[in-house]
Amino acid sequence: MSRLRRTGVALLTLLVVAVIAFFVVELAPGDPASAALGTHGTEAAREALRDALGLRGGIVARLGGWLAALCRLDLGRSFVDGRAVRDKILERLPPTLALAVLALLLAWGVALPIALWRARRGGADKLDLAMSLVYAVPVPALALALLAAGAPYGPSFGAELAAAACLLPLILPRVYAHVAAALDEALRGDDARTLRAVGAPRARVVRVALRVQALRLLTIVSVQLPALLSGAVLVEAVFGLPGLGLLAFDALAVRDHPVQLGLVVVGAALTIACTLAVDLAAPLLDPRLRDGARG
Repeated sequence: MSRLRRTGVALLTLLVVAVIAFFVVELAPGDPASAALGTHGTEAAREALRDALGLRGGIVARLGGWLAALCRLDLGRSFVDGRAVRDKILERLPPTLALAVLALLLAWGVALPIALWRARRGGADKLDLAMSLVYAVPVPALALALLAAGAPYGPSFGAELAAAACLLPLILPRVYAHVAAALDEALRGDDARTLRAVGAPRARVVRVALRVQALRLLTIVSVQLPALLSGAVLVEAVFGLPGLGLLAFDALAVRDHPVQLGLVVVGAALTIACTLAVDLAAPLLDPRLRDGARG
């Protein structure tokens, strides 16, 4: 598939995600006007606020208007404070990206050495079982336990580090499993067999296997983002980090539809962009793919 077709598929995927998100948010229970005015608001006041928020008209007409604005990179304005959703997201994006990168570094910093040690030993079933059990660690309980143990609260590197550690159960076992499987596959390949035949040390065979699987491992990195973004909603709220997670939590509480939709679109765009970047970079890592990437 050519680069142009890959980009077209990525844009189409983003469009489909945006349309589905719009219907899910619009059809979800709850009324933004009622949420904004509370129980003391009159019906007349709620009707007037619905008009002001543009909640009148058919859902298809509203979808068309929203998609047209989205094509101009306009995510609308918040129902709560009237600010541009794009500005609100851009303000909160750096802490969340920092949290995601830190969590990835921690996960790979733990998983890769363990997987390499396992490969040098020729496998370890008990280790595989122990790593899989990390999935069972509840993220909310871990976050609250760290906070109770004295982890910092509020914007700080300490709070970011604690929040990143809480995300490890979501991605560490998956990263370890993929790396271990990739190394096992590479160690059964022709290159590894050739090196073993000439008496190369197992450590060197493992290093070669790691280079052979570089593209696969890079792909694994690109697919961790959705889990990190979804997990950030909780841990940022627990540790008081002003990122996209806390923004999503607040928007959900007050039925701020433009912010909710903007967050879904930005999250999907980041995920698709990471996958597309790896796809386009694949020929640089694997020469066998260069001929197929032309066009």
